[in-house]
This record gives sequence, structure tokens and C-alpha cells, in this order.
Amino acid sequence: LLGAFLAAGVVAAAVLAGAAITGRAVIFGACDLHSLRPVTLGENSFLFASDGSLLGVVPSINNRQPLRLDKMSPWLPKATVAIEDSRFWEHGALDYQGIARALYENATAGRIVQGGSTITQQLVRNLYIGKAERTFSRKLKEACLAEKLAGMWTKKQILAAYLNEVFYGRHAYGAQAGAQTFYSTNAQRLTLPYVYFDTSTAFQSLGYNQAGKRPSQSLQAYASWTKLKGNHTFRAGADIRQYRLDTITYGVATGSFNFGGNRWVNQNASASQTEAMGQDMAQFLYGLPTQGTYDINTYGSWYAYFASGYLQDDWRVKRNLTVNLGARFDYDGPFHEKYGRTESGWAYDTPNPIADAAIAKYNANPISQIPTGSFKVPGGLLYPHGEGAAYQNTSHLVSPRIGIAWSPDALHGKTCIGRTPVKNKVASEWSNFGTASTIVEY
Repeated sequence: LLGAFLAAGVVAAAVLAGAAITGRAVIFGACDLHSLRPVTLGENSFLFASDGSLLGVVPSINNRQPLRLDKMSPWLPKATVAIEDSRFWEHGALDYQGIARALYENATAGRIVQGGSTITQQLVRNLYIGKAERTFSRKLKEACLAEKLAGMWTKKQILAAYLNEVFYGRHAYGAQAGAQTFYSTNAQRLTLPYVYFDTSTAFQSLGYNQAGKRPSQSLQAYASWTKLKGNHTFRAGADIRQYRLDTITYGVATGSFNFGGNRWVNQNASASQTEAMGQDMAQFLYGLPTQGTYDINTYGSWYAYFASGYLQDDWRVKRNLTVNLGARFDYDGPFHEKYGRTESGWAYDTPNPIADAAIAKYNANPISQIPTGSFKVPGGLLYPHGEGAAYQNTSHLVSPRIGIAWSPDALHGKTCIGRTPVKNKVASEWSNFGTASTIVEY
């Protein structure tokens, strides 16, 4: 009897397994990924000059800027997987364990409190299904398409596509648009929030990152010309340079959270420390910060130009005497800030555009120290004069070049004596900069 019972159990299990396999084959064979056209989300268009510089952006209705996975912060895919699909790297297109857990939780609660969709399912929903009504047939189609997509793409490709398609809010689709919309930074610069504790337990702060970068570069073009004619050697040259300094301060663009300012549980008033030990960690574990802030990234691009040129004649007057005559001009331009964000002062005699609103607000609730009618809102920010010039330090230098090279016969050509008076012209004033004498043996 026991043997017959076991045999019947094996047969029943085989029948159920066969039915499950057959049903799965029927369901997942009923959709064709290639016959569907992806839902059009759109993306921003960028206009570039011939030198590669960005001229502007033509935004689409949905703000989206695709990025490769290696161009995103490594924390972003980790955080996304942890929140959306913690077993993403372990299961296939569908997470049967997650589906069973969601069914149990929803049945226990009597309402939908948890979903079982994987990242792959969410991706095919965004790409091929769109905002269709939530029905059982739609879920079957979603599962079928997810299986087909998982057979064509790697896990990394699926995760990258998801991070470029997912909707973050405020018309922002994808990681890059989301990072720029909510944190004023690029997806590559996203970091963990800065978490710090300020009570006596002195737990280590987490995620502190307020680095700033100051990359600089110099570009130079130089040319010279030489012409021999009789006893003269004519020389000319030019030197053009650009100096550039780019600065960016990242701060804590992803936010900072402080734990420990509250006094929920106190010790005896006579204790040296009235706050109970571990309260800041308890706040952290409950996710109840005392306060929080986030920084908006600031950046600038400074540049300046330098140019110089010279003309010179090396005139061989005699066999042992050469006279050098020439002039040099130097131009050192002012520093410019590319984005025009530099402030140079405050204009106290300029009307302020918010003056009327500010005065009306004050007059509605004045203080005794400043009577109504005496409150003024003058002035406004001053910006550098010219096209973004931050500092007007332009200088023009003219330097005559005069020199001699002489080899006395008495020294049998072994010694050269040179004397070069150097003049400098600054702001139309001549000044003797000094003289230089040189004795060289060869």
C-alpha cells in the first residue's frame, strides 16, 4: 500500500511539473519581442560648434540624456538594485521567490502592499507596454517579454537600459536627467549622502565628500623667422598663449543628514551627560534625521590670453663686432570668466527690482528702530565691465633690444664682451631697467 501511495505521488508530481512546463511554454511562446516597437520617450538634442564646444540644448518634452553604465556613479546601480530588485543578479527575468513573497504579503494585508516585478519586467513595461491598464493579461505579456529580453541582453545591458529609461519625476527620464534635475550635478558625480552624528557617542561620520577640482591647461603657438642679407641677420617671432583654469566644487550635492540633536531620552539631570547613550544611532536606524541640507554645485571657467612679438637685426659691423638692434612687444590680457558669474561689487545708487515688494512687506510689519518710510532697498550686484572680464589688468609692454658682441684682437678671439642696455615701456613711461655686461670665454 505504501509503495502504491509513493508511486501515485510521483506520478502526480510529474503531471503537475509537466503541466507547469507546458503552461510556461505556451505563455512565453505567445509574444514576439521583434514585432513590437519601443515606446518613444524622446531625448534632448545638443548643438555643438565646429570646435566641439557646446552651443545649446534643444529639450524634448521628456528630459532624457542617455549614458553608458560606466559613465554613472557606481553607487547608482547598487542603490537601484537594492531598492527595486535586491536579487537582480541572482534570478532570471522573473523572481519567483519575490512573486511568492508579494502574494503572501498582499493576501495577509488584504490589499496590495508589495509588488513582485523585477527590473527586467519594469524595463519591458517602460519600453514596449507603456501606461496600459493593470490587468492580468498585461502582467502575462510583461512576464513573457521579460523572458525574451533576458535571453537577448546581458544583466548589465538590462540595468543600463533601465537606468536610462526610468522616470524620476519632473519630466526627468533616466539617471543623467534625474541627477541634473534634483541634485544639479551629473550622474557620474552622485555620491552617498553625508551622514554625521553630533552627540557624545561620537560615531564615525559616513560619506563625507566635499572635494573641489581645479584642472588647468595652457595652449601655446610659437613661430620664428630668420633672414640673412649681407652683414645683417634679420629675426622676427611671435608667441600666443591661452591660460585656462576650470573650477568646480561638488560639496554634498546628494544631501547631508544630521542625527543626534533631539533629546527624546535623557539620563538623570545630575549626570555629566544628560542625553542617553546611543540616541543618535537609534535616530539613524529609524531614519529620523534631526536636520538635513544639500549643496548646489558651483563651477567656473577662467581664461586669459598672452601675446608677444619681436623684431631684431644682428648687424655685423666689423669682423669682431656685432650690434643687436630690435624691439619686443608683450600683451597680457585680462582674466575672463566664461559664464559671466563673477561679481565685482554692489551698486548702492541703482534701483533694485525687488525694492517695491520688499518695502511693502516691511511697512506691513515695521520695527521701532526703522520707521515706516525710512526702510530702503537700494542697489544691486555689479558685474565686471566688458565681456565677462573679471579683472581689468590688461598691460602692454614695449622693450627695446640693444646689444653688442665684441672680440678684441688683443685677446686673439677667445673672449666676447657684450653690453646690453635694457629699456622698458610701461604705461607710456620710460624707465632704465638696468644694464648687463657679459664676458664669455670660448
